[in-house]
Amino acid sequence: MSNKLSVILLPFKSGNRLIAERSKLVDILKVISVSIEMVIIEDGSLFGSFQISEDMEKKYNNLSAHELSRNYTSHYALFAVFSLAIFL
Repeated sequence: MSNKLSVILLPFKSGNRLIAERSKLVDILKVISVSIEMVIIEDGSLFGSFQISEDMEKKYNNLSAHELSRNYTSHYALFAVFSLAIFL
């Protein structure tokens, strides 16, 4: 049986930190042999997070980026992820 994990990122005001955080997570989870999917939900950051997320989505097949129409708060963003994540 393979271990699978859905990682949810809510990158409010994160910008370029997304790239570094993805790398850290992948490095850690490789050590313990866990397959991951990363779901990024952007809900209104003005720091370029969604553009960075879209660029990452094109580069990594286990990452998906989604943008909400406005900032609904993290609670509602998490509920949106539950309908998008594959491993959940």
